[in-house]
Amino acid sequence: EVKSAVNQAIAAATQLVEAQRALRNQQQALIVENAMLNKEMETQQKIAEDTTRTYEERKVALEKVGEAQVKLAENLAAQARNEEALLRLQIQTAKTYEEREELETQLAEATASRIDAETQLEIKKLDVAKITAELELEELDRKRSISDAIQNLELSTIENKRQAAFEALRIAEEAALAELDTLKATEDEKQRIRDGYAKLR
Repeated sequence: EVKSAVNQAIAAATQLVEAQRALRNQQQALIVENAMLNKEMETQQKIAEDTTRTYEERKVALEKVGEAQVKLAENLAAQARNEEALLRLQIQTAKTYEEREELETQLAEATASRIDAETQLEIKKLDVAKITAELELEELDRKRSISDAIQNLELSTIENKRQAAFEALRIAEEAALAELDTLKATEDEKQRIRDGYAKLR
């Protein structure tokens, strides 16, 4: 019976040491990965904010920033979960009531840290979606400005009023369809626009 208790204690201690080693290795890997993610975020953020770049370049950079932010937040949540797991193991092998109480307090703090990290992850995802939507609206405004400029130029060169009216409808239809493309409209929605312009002709 004593021998069995000793064997159980040795097994528990061995499990704790192995778990600590595994968690420490995981934490070290996450620290290195987080540093690389921070570097990637800074580089891509500069590209995303550079208004001399094309919309596509900025959008791709913004997507990379978003991916890095989400991954970083996931890593922080993983680190917090690792800390919780380690504390749970330590509680199981605690020898005194006071030691167990202290570890349980640390566990409660680690749990709060994990919840906070998971909350930050959700906030990062929402921020990325918001910034992406803002960039797409900015691109939509740019396309509208170009379309208006082209429309004004083309209409000023057409002498025949009837032809000008048909041309205005054609340009308006193209602009509407381009806008629907940006807004990711369905083919049915685009067809309704085409049908509406066809009736106007």
